[in-house]
Amino acid sequence: NIVKNAIEYSPDGSVIEIDSGENPMYSWISVRDSGMGMDKQSMLLFLKGLKTLPMKMDLESECRLHSLF
Repeated sequence: NIVKNAIEYSPDGSVIEIDSGENPMYSWISVRDSGMGMDKQSMLLFLKGLKTLPMKMDLESECRLHSLF
């Protein structure tokens, strides 16, 4: 879903960077795009499942969301 959102919310022709790694404690995936971005409060609400992303995009900002597995 993270990659799908990166594609959906990024401007056409932009670069989406996907990276991953692991260590003895955890594995991680990083998806970096140039989509609409979020402020800290919106990010916290989104991660708690209390906020959805608006459809209107501000293509000048950048959003980073890292997931730990």
